[in-house]
Amino acid sequence: MNNNYIFKVCRVHNLIDLETVKSNTNVNMIGIHAVYYNQEEYKNSEKKYNPIYSNYENTDQLPIATFELDSIREMQKYIPDDIIPVILFQRTLTIEKMKKCIELYNISKKNFYIQLHYRINDDEIINIKSKLSKNIIATIGIYQDDFTEYFNNLQKILNNKSDYILIDLSEHQSNLSIYDKNVDKLKKLKKVIPKIQNNKIPIILADDTNPVTMKNYLDEINKYNISIKGIDMQNAVEFNKEKQKYELLSDKGAKYQIKVRKSNTLMKNWNNFF
Repeated sequence: MNNNYIFKVCRVHNLIDLETVKSNTNVNMIGIHAVYYNQEEYKNSEKKYNPIYSNYENTDQLPIATFELDSIREMQKYIPDDIIPVILFQRTLTIEKMKKCIELYNISKKNFYIQLHYRINDDEIINIKSKLSKNIIATIGIYQDDFTEYFNNLQKILNNKSDYILIDLSEHQSNLSIYDKNVDKLKKLKKVIPKIQNNKIPIILADDTNPVTMKNYLDEINKYNISIKGIDMQNAVEFNKEKQKYELLSDKGAKYQIKVRKSNTLMKNWNNFF
């Protein structure tokens, strides 16, 4: 594994969490979520984290993290050039609404990725690439019944110079497949691996796990001729939800609420992984 290997940490929504993931110098991508499609459900689910301000309006019903909009926007000022922001969409949106989310989050249009956690087709990829971003991460769920068929289709419609396929072993399967906690993931991966060898589009492997288990995954993959670009995680480097809450951050005259999720201790577990 070399310096070009991707280490992506998902759901980084504020300056404090950005500083935490930056403490691991291997992190070179961060995920920013636009996955909250029912704003009433989103707001109700956030009450237990005691938001300081909760009177935000989202008149367009965009899937943004409304309570964290200020912290995400302010964070963009501090993202270094060697860390690429990735905006995640969980369901199909119009190009206009995708663009509005990107603009509201203040994501730089010079160098960012769009990650899609739903089934995509040729026309949608062409549309996104021509109007929003040429850089795509397309997700495929490890539990999909049509894994091989869909993987092969992604091979045809994506660009091996700019795009990646994210193979998701985590519980974040979206509408791709149903997560089964009773399935042995390593065994499942072993069955899938022969079907993805000689891949044209490099893969990123995603799971909320520990370094030992992730290494076991990669050891199996490396037995085959598979182009793998990196790894992705989210919950594995976060505090327990019981410890998460909103707090105020004052930064250069600006004051806004943030929801700190990332744990320095858990991030340090990955310091020597690469």
